[in-house]
Amino acid sequence: MSRTTWSFLFLVRLYDLKRRELDQRACELQKAEEQCRRAINVAMQRYNKLLKEESDQKALLKAKQTEDDNMTEICNAIYGDFLSENPAQAISAFGTNRIIPDRYKGMTLEQIKDIRKSQEEQMKERERQLARQKQEDEEWDNQLLKSSRLGLLIEREIERSTREINRKVAEKNLQLAHEQKAFQDYLNKEVSCEVVF
Repeated sequence: MSRTTWSFLFLVRLYDLKRRELDQRACELQKAEEQCRRAINVAMQRYNKLLKEESDQKALLKAKQTEDDNMTEICNAIYGDFLSENPAQAISAFGTNRIIPDRYKGMTLEQIKDIRKSQEEQMKERERQLARQKQEDEEWDNQLLKSSRLGLLIEREIERSTREINRKVAEKNLQLAHEQKAFQDYLNKEVSCEVVF
């Protein structure tokens, strides 16, 4: 074999090695992007699962609190002064827990004040509950908004990474095309020159 043939074969071998190396890099970049996507998806799934668990737990706590509040309200209504009809002048001789129905004259001013005070406290407590509920709803809405923003940021990062990878691959392909053209020009000049001699 002539020296030109060896040179040609050597250059072809170098070209093949470079092409394989670039193919390997492209595959590695693609694998890295896929792993990144998988990791993001797993993280989002975990995050969504935690949000759902937290939401379910809040709903259970809220239902239990509502049930407790209702039971407390029922007990207060049953055992409170308002329904007991037990003013001081109707106290029975058999004990303070008994009344004489024909002597019942209505509630005392102190009992009425106590009931009004209790009603005011209940109204204030209700207002506090509504304020707490409103604050929890706002916090929940803010959490959902943050989650949506995070998802959008992650999606944008994936798009940016994909664009960057595509840009690098395009640059590499363009470089390969230039190298191949230069190699082809070289072959055309060198091989055609040696063939003429």
